Amino acid sequence: SPVNGKSIADFRKIVTINNPGLKYDIHDYKSTLEMTYISEFKLKALFRLFVILSVILVFSALLGFSYYITQSKTKEICIRKIHGAGTISILWIISKDFLPLVIISNIIALPFAYYVIKKLLGQFLVQVPFNFGSYFITLISTCLFVFIILVLRTVFVLRQNLVQHLKSE
Repeated sequence: SPVNGKSIADFRKIVTINNPGLKYDIHDYKSTLEMTYISEFKLKALFRLFVILSVILVFSALLGFSYYITQSKTKEICIRKIHGAGTISILWIISKDFLPLVIISNIIALPFAYYVIKKLLGQFLVQVPFNFGSYFITLISTCLFVFIILVLRTVFVLRQNLVQHLKSE
């Protein structure tokens, strides 16, 4: 049966009758757990904020870098398109320089992230099993995001008047 005020009063009455000098304090489990992990709850909120900010910062940097790559290769894209190259071959030319950098940066970040997460999760009494699937998902989603940005930028460049663009350079 759930604990209510009557059962707590009954418990106090029995304890004072049987042990009149005993000092005790009654707390429910939920409030004790919240008091124990209050700093972890605050850390979780702060960590979530920093994760969101870092993801926004990383994706904006990737967006800027992919914009720079397509902008610097605009002349090459225009010349290849005028000479009959397909969109897929142009995307391959652009992505072969950029996607390996993204993969290498994820591989470099993997040991650091593994160490930090192991250290953070090692503080808790109940241990959570650790899998590398989340890292694989991160790698795939980052490469997918970069590829989508490259596709959008390349299609944007290809929709421009290519001859007019070459004349201006």
